[in-house]
Amino acid sequence: VALVLLGLLSLSGLDAIQRIPKVQVYSRHPPEDGKPNYLNCYVSGFHPPQIEIELLKNGEKMKSEQSDLSFSKDWSFYLLSHAEFTPNSKD
Repeated sequence: VALVLLGLLSLSGLDAIQRIPKVQVYSRHPPEDGKPNYLNCYVSGFHPPQIEIELLKNGEKMKSEQSDLSFSKDWSFYLLSHAEFTPNSKD
């Protein structure tokens, strides 16, 4: 019983750790006018795991897909969000 209580107390302390996410945004291929591509947003190193990612094109939300939330050895979290888009000269 004491070990379970000690474990629960240890877990409750994890919420005190705050880590700001590192954000990397890049396209799958070099952008070419009128050629379909993917926009990737890789977010890593953050804690707690509550995070919302929105990809925008010209101020409007893009339809995107997101990987499952995963964690690293240091208990920080990471995920990838991506959306298909076709760049043009007005972007």
